[in-house]
Amino acid sequence: MYINMQTFFFSIIVPVYNKEKYIENTINSVLSQSYPHFELILVNDGSTDSSKLICIEAAKKDRRVKFLDKVNAGVSSARNLGIEESLYDYIAFLDADDWWASDFLLTINELINQYPDISAFSSQIAWKRNNQIINQKKIFKTQDHGILDLIEYASLHVSFPINSSSLVIKKEIIVKIGLFDEELSFYEDYDFFFRLALCTQLGFYDKKPLSFYDLDVDASGKPRGTLPAFSKHWLKKMDGYRKHYSEDKRVLILLDKFALTLLIPYLAKKEYNYIVKDFLREVQFWTLKFKLFYIFPFQISYKLYTIYIKIRKMI
Repeated sequence: MYINMQTFFFSIIVPVYNKEKYIENTINSVLSQSYPHFELILVNDGSTDSSKLICIEAAKKDRRVKFLDKVNAGVSSARNLGIEESLYDYIAFLDADDWWASDFLLTINELINQYPDISAFSSQIAWKRNNQIINQKKIFKTQDHGILDLIEYASLHVSFPINSSSLVIKKEIIVKIGLFDEELSFYEDYDFFFRLALCTQLGFYDKKPLSFYDLDVDASGKPRGTLPAFSKHWLKKMDGYRKHYSEDKRVLILLDKFALTLLIPYLAKKEYNYIVKDFLREVQFWTLKFKLFYIFPFQISYKLYTIYIKIRKMI
């Protein structure tokens, strides 16, 4: 604990849609926090199972819990309503089938005190798969915490070191970058992280995972493995971002790497070939790996990619 520790208050936003099997565990992980200064906002997004009743009961039992009810409009709409109704200066996000360790908020409060000029924070993440916990690889070799440049990290790894259940953000920065894009339903979190990365670095706790992402949820619970329409995918916004940041080479490299990666699933569908070709014409920064990959006909490239993924899982 740092000397003269300042106490910050958190608004925790949990979008809920048909999560009756998981939401109670998620709620309990918040109410069991060793750090008590928070409100928990449960946003029911038109659930058709018993999720709504579970949330209502939680709000009755603990005054820190606020229940909001709305018609189904997607996770971004639910998060945005929670942000708009929040009371405190720091916003934390948690999905309704994930959970936190009991010292998550305490640790984030310490990070805020340690890095007062930073506006975004996260802990290390772990994933639950086949009832086993898989830890995120340590980022800092000799430190338990530090500051990350998100643009630099994302360009190197073609991913972000955070997810929608580990991020805590200063509310005032949301005014600057905007809310979640409600027109997107795939990689809408990456769109938000990208805009965040342009405005602030990340204070990151790297000693152990404190946020847990459940990969064992029902297939309907998380949209993994589905191929979305371009109109609902973050890819559709990249052309606009390229034009807006046309003089920023770091941003353009990041966008090109993400585009070349996220386009891969579309190679298997001939009806998307013309869209993929249009995207590839706009790419300016090709790595050797991607040059070799896209040199083949699209269907062959996709088969090579699936073989590569299978090999990686075996290693």
